[in-house]
Amino acid sequence: MSFISRAWRGEERLWKVFWLYGYVIPLLGWGLSVLLCLVVFGHSSDKAFENMEVLERIASPFINFYYFIWIVIVYRCANNTNEKSWGVGAKVWCGLTLLALILRIMHDANTAMVAG
Repeated sequence: MSFISRAWRGEERLWKVFWLYGYVIPLLGWGLSVLLCLVVFGHSSDKAFENMEVLERIASPFINFYYFIWIVIVYRCANNTNEKSWGVGAKVWCGLTLLALILRIMHDANTAMVAG
């Protein structure tokens, strides 16, 4: 778990926290969740993907929290690159992604109110 603490302190390389923590790990998690739905609910694609929507609603707060932590880690590690323009770009990206995350949380809250 030292890689997580290194990233949280801003000591990890920018490319690693951006690509590995932000794309590879979530993609693996998504793949596992699809596989879980197919195994648990059968191979009927309609039923599996219908239950995938339920799983997404349940997992949404955890996914949002993960992405918030990822944004913070990317911002803290933005200066750990050989090319300083990548660091500036990463910080701009963090601001825009934080805005998108806030909008997603608001959308999730509206969807939950309408559905509930």
